[in-house]
Amino acid sequence: MLANAAAEANDITNAVLQAALDGEQNAGTAAANDMVDAYRTVHHQLYERINDFARLARSHLNSKG
Repeated sequence: MLANAAAEANDITNAVLQAALDGEQNAGTAAANDMVDAYRTVHHQLYERINDFARLARSHLNSKG
């Protein structure tokens, strides 16, 4: 579970990077607003995945005695 959550956070991190690069490459174009929306979407997904990972990690660490 914990490893899966870490992998998901990593995958979303890569999506955030790609969305940022896409936005930079399309700055000033008609597609720029769509790129900003795509970035915001994946950035929010990253926020959720990091919180999921942190919750699972906390639970895992607190279960060790």
